[in-house]
Amino acid sequence: RSTLFPYTTLFRSRDETVSDGGMEITERGVCWNTYGSPNLDDESLTYTSADLGQYSCRINGLALGKKYYVKAYAKNASGIGFGEELEFETAAPPGMPVSIELSCDPEEGGSVSGGGTYPSGTQCTMTASANPTYTFVNWTENGNQVSSDAAYTFTVTVERNLVANFTKQTCIILAQVDPQNSGVVTGADGYAYGDECTLTATAKPGYTFVRWTISRSEERFSRNAE
Repeated sequence: RSTLFPYTTLFRSRDETVSDGGMEITERGVCWNTYGSPNLDDESLTYTSADLGQYSCRINGLALGKKYYVKAYAKNASGIGFGEELEFETAAPPGMPVSIELSCDPEEGGSVSGGGTYPSGTQCTMTASANPTYTFVNWTENGNQVSSDAAYTFTVTVERNLVANFTKQTCIILAQVDPQNSGVVTGADGYAYGDECTLTATAKPGYTFVRWTISRSEERFSRNAE
């Protein structure tokens, strides 16, 4: 259980050690970072008592205008156990400059605009534009979706690292035989633009494969039946 005190750099975390797994607990406390999945390689604070039951840790010196991720932990001779990951914000005071960083995944999928520094408390809009053959999917932060709109508007309170996600468009390849029932074709399916597509024609007894024909001259296929 946790409580955030806005506009300060104070955080109090209360957790409970419910089992020692049959071995004596040697250490417990909390660990935290600003990008998720905290562990003991990140910032950490050791509680004064290594025992079962509830305990509280008071974290000082946190930066304003940032999102933090925190976990409780306990150690014994068999290893380290972690509690549920919690997240909280140290909201920046109104007017404080806050940085918004943007990126694309994949990088060639499109472009983004709107990133930069904004005064806390103001609204800003991040815009994602897909490149040809790509489609915008969503905005994510630390792997979690925050918006499915290409133009994402929000009120600035903390630093953010937003990712615009794109996916390749799909092209449907259709194939048929002429005359009917003279053979079969395999490989017709949905493909992402840029992927290689192989169609295989197999003639039935009494027929011989002749050639491939296509209705769109700008698309190219192998003229060899494999």
